[in-house]
Amino acid sequence: MGLSFLMKTTYLLPLTAMFLVIAVASLAFRADCRRGYGPFAVGLAAAALLLAGKFLLESNPVMYAGAGLLFAASLWNAWPRRTAKSDSATPTESLHQIGSNESECQP
Repeated sequence: MGLSFLMKTTYLLPLTAMFLVIAVASLAFRADCRRGYGPFAVGLAAAALLLAGKFLLESNPVMYAGAGLLFAASLWNAWPRRTAKSDSATPTESLHQIGSNESECQP
């Protein structure tokens, strides 16, 4: 028996959509603390391309372009930001305790 029943469109479309929602939501989660909403917008467009290429157009190039674009958006989101070097070794802002009500994002 196995999991071959998952290959039917009735199961594959909702599963694909669910995992794409999770992937794109992870790009939006705390986006203001990382790279902004650019990777989220690219990921949203990539998810739409992937779904359209797989289920509407049945076009492998469109589907693979969407998957590649989603991968690129994930890399963009995970790439570390450059920090501005300061001349002083002491912090210029107040330090916050983890779990405090203050925002934990650093500029």
